[in-house]
Amino acid sequence: MVLAGLMAADSRIIITVDGLAGSGKTALSRELAARLGYRHFSTGQLYRALGYLALKERVCPDNEDSVLKLLGQHEIKLIRTEDGGSAVAVDGHRLSEVELHQPQVSDATSKAAAHPAVRSALLQMQRCAFPGENLVAEGRDLGTVVFPDAAVKFFITADEEVRSARRLKQLSEGTDKLAADGDNLLKKQLKVEIDERDRRDASRKVAPAVPADDAIIIDNSRQPLTAVVQTMYDAVAKNGAL
Repeated sequence: MVLAGLMAADSRIIITVDGLAGSGKTALSRELAARLGYRHFSTGQLYRALGYLALKERVCPDNEDSVLKLLGQHEIKLIRTEDGGSAVAVDGHRLSEVELHQPQVSDATSKAAAHPAVRSALLQMQRCAFPGENLVAEGRDLGTVVFPDAAVKFFITADEEVRSARRLKQLSEGTDKLAADGDNLLKKQLKVEIDERDRRDASRKVAPAVPADDAIIIDNSRQPLTAVVQTMYDAVAKNGAL
């Protein structure tokens, strides 16, 4: 397996932001990182890169051995972005947000990420990412598995309808505006996708997507983004993690 950029992580402050698909954790964690002056690290990029690879190489994401072989045959590399965030490249090709968030990639990602050996293979890369930098890291199992000693842990929730709408907006960005009938059809498909991913992510035997016992649970259904970020910032300040 070729996982570029591994270094021993030194002492730093890590804030974790976990949540299910469409909960809004990406927007919240980016804004919180900018407010704190920390790097934003989306751990899901690693798994999405693997889902992308599985589709590209026509590998069944349900087959654990086949997915592990992909890790041995291709280079997955984390990249620092100029805006204080992170990106991921596969064999030198930096993957765009559009490439990473197509519905078929999301489905393949969720299936590939359910394999214990795959999660184990990517665990150390997540823990050692961006050494020397304070992080706001977002994902599914960061507060429970990847960074169990994080300074502050958040778990973001949202109503199913709100989550579907957010995923639709995400998919529509950078593409032609969807026709009304296509929009409605995609909404139904997204609801099915989210229901299935929720079931798969929350019920997997290894590293399920559930809140850590000491996580601060935040409902991100209706409040303005700025208000939720302020709540998170105040919690970080209260815990002395500024």
